[in-house]
Amino acid sequence: MKSAAVAALASMLLAGCVSVQLAGADARHVSLVLADERPSMARRDAPAVRALLIQAVPADPIANTRSIAYARANGVREFYQLASWTEPPRQAIARLLQHRLEARGTAQAVGLLGQPIAADWLLAVGVEAVYHDIGAQPGTARLALRAELIDRRTRTLAARRSFDAAVPVERADSAAAAAALGRAVADTFDALEIWIGDDRGQIFTNFLGQNAGDWFNLINQGIVRTGIADSDTHDRYVGVSGFPRTMIAMPTDDPGSLSALADTISDNVNAGRAFGTNGPLVRVSASAASTGQTASLALGDPLV
Repeated sequence: MKSAAVAALASMLLAGCVSVQLAGADARHVSLVLADERPSMARRDAPAVRALLIQAVPADPIANTRSIAYARANGVREFYQLASWTEPPRQAIARLLQHRLEARGTAQAVGLLGQPIAADWLLAVGVEAVYHDIGAQPGTARLALRAELIDRRTRTLAARRSFDAAVPVERADSAAAAAALGRAVADTFDALEIWIGDDRGQIFTNFLGQNAGDWFNLINQGIVRTGIADSDTHDRYVGVSGFPRTMIAMPTDDPGSLSALADTISDNVNAGRAFGTNGPLVRVSASAASTGQTASLALGDPLV
C-alpha cells in the first residue's frame, strides 16, 4: 500500500499536477523585510507642503499581521509557514513612505501621526491588499493602497485615491515574493508621491483666494465668462496631467471626429456649455420594461 501511494505521488509530480515543498528537520523559520526597492532619487526643488503627518489606517486585516500571504484563487488567502514579515505591512508601509517623502523633500518635515510635528496636512494610508498571487506560478506580487489627504486646518478631505501595483515574482517562494512586493511598494510610492506633490497650496491661495473670487465678481456684474479647468503640468515627474479637465457639450465623443468640429467646440465653450471637474463623467440612461420607453441625459435628448 505504501509503495503504491509513493508511486501515485511520483506520477502526479511528473505530470505537473501538484507542487510540493519539503520541509526537513533542519528547516528554519525566516523573517523577511518589506522594503522600498527604489534607488535613491533626487530631491525636489521645493517642498510641496511645509509639514505632513502620515497615519496608518486599518484596511486589510492581514496587513496588521506578520503573516506573508499568498493566493491560489481570488478571495482565498493562505500563509507561508516558514516565513513572516519583520513587522506588519501596515506599519512598515507608513514608515517606508515617511522615509521616501523625507528623502525626496516632498515636505519640509514628515512624521508619523503621534510624533511632535505641527502639520497642516495628514496623509491617511490603508493597505487594502498585500500578497503573492500564485494562480499562475511563479506568480505576481500584488499591492493595493488607499490614500486620503486631509486638511487639518479645516478638517476636510482634500483628495482620495487608490494605488495598486502588480510585479512579476521570479520564483514561487516567500523570499522572491518579498523582493517583488518591495518593488511593488516602490511603484505605488512613485505614483503616490506625484499625487501628493501637486502644489495644493495654490488651490487655496491662487484659486479660492484670488481667481474664483474675481470670476464670481465678474458674473455678479453681468460679465459672464466660461471657466476652464486644466492641469498646467510642466514636469511629468511632479505633476498629475489631466487631473482637472474641462467637459464640453458636443454631439459626439469620438476623438477622430472632433477635428472637423473645431468651431463647434469654440462656440460651446464661449456659450458656457462646459464645466470643469476632477471626477468621472457619468452617462445615465433609463428604460421602462413595461412600455419599452427609454430616456437619457445625452445632449439633445428630451428630459422626462
